[in-house]
Amino acid sequence: MIEKLSEARLKKIEELFRNPPPKSKTAEAKEFGVDLFLLLRWLKFSPQKRIDEARNRMIFLEEVKKQGEAMRNNK
Repeated sequence: MIEKLSEARLKKIEELFRNPPPKSKTAEAKEFGVDLFLLLRWLKFSPQKRIDEARNRMIFLEEVKKQGEAMRNNK
């Protein structure tokens, strides 16, 4: 079983996100507008928790899509 990232590793990632090396992919992502701290929040979850959350969001979005299609078909 894969465990959550250690606090020490998360701190290193947070520091990298706060001060990315110039011309790094992290700096490019930050400049492009990627929310690195949202990513960091997700990294704090266990891999299984991330999978479960993604699955729940997919189910929710499928329901929204179905309801939208049903509303369009009823017009």
